[in-house]
Amino acid sequence: MFKILGSDGKEYGPVTLGNVIEWIRDGRANLQTKVRKNDETEWKTLADFPEFVPTGTAPLVVPPPLVTETVSVSAAVPASIALPLAGLPRRLAAAMIDGLLQWFCWMPAGMAAAQIISTRLADHEVLSLDMARNAIAESVGKSIPFVVVLVAIQTVLLCRRSQSVGKMLLGLKIVAVRDETPGGPLRAYLLRGLVTSAIEWLTGLGILYVLFDSFFIFREDQRCLHDLIAGTKVVRIK
Repeated sequence: MFKILGSDGKEYGPVTLGNVIEWIRDGRANLQTKVRKNDETEWKTLADFPEFVPTGTAPLVVPPPLVTETVSVSAAVPASIALPLAGLPRRLAAAMIDGLLQWFCWMPAGMAAAQIISTRLADHEVLSLDMARNAIAESVGKSIPFVVVLVAIQTVLLCRRSQSVGKMLLGLKIVAVRDETPGGPLRAYLLRGLVTSAIEWLTGLGILYVLFDSFFIFREDQRCLHDLIAGTKVVRIK
C-alpha cells in the first residue's frame, strides 16, 4: 500500500499498487510524483520504485508531464480514493456534538419555563397546555443570545471551512460529490443547511423528516437526503 503526496502538500491514501499504475496511465501522476509506502516515513518519487519503472524497450506507460500546482488535487488523485467517506460512527458523533451545543443553548429557557410552571402550580393553578405555552413564551428570551452566538459560529464554519463544530472536532468535512471541492456557502450552508431546515420546519414534518433523512445514510455512498439535495458528501480529512 502507498500514500501519495498531492500538489497541495497533503497526503492521500493508502492506495494499492494497481491504483497508482492506473493514475500513471490516466496522466494523473508521473514518475516524479512523491510517494511513500504506508509503513515508511521517507518520501520518494515513483521512479525510485522498480514496480513503476518501465522495463525493456516497451515501457509500461509513457510518463506524462509533471503534475504542477496549477492542476487541481481532484485531477491529480481520484476522488473515490483521495478522500474516504466519514463513516456512520463519526457522523453520528459529530451530529451529537452539534445537537448537544443546541441543547445547552436552549437550557436557560427550559430552566426558566420550569421555574415559572413550578411557581404557578404552587399558587394552586391547574397545569394546562396554555400554561406551558405561556411559560415557554416568557422564557425563550433567556436563550436567544446563546442561540444567536451558536448560529453565527456554525454559519462562519460552514461557509469558510465547510464544517460544523462537531465535524471540525472529529476531522470531517462537507465536499461536493463531483470534484470534492469544499461545500462552502452554497452547498454546505445554503442548500444543505437552510433549505433542508426550511423543508423540515415549514412543512410541519419535523421529526418525521429527520428520521426519513437519517435513513439515507445507509446508502452505499452514505449520503443523507440533505446531501442529495445539496450535491454533497461528508468525508474524513484526518
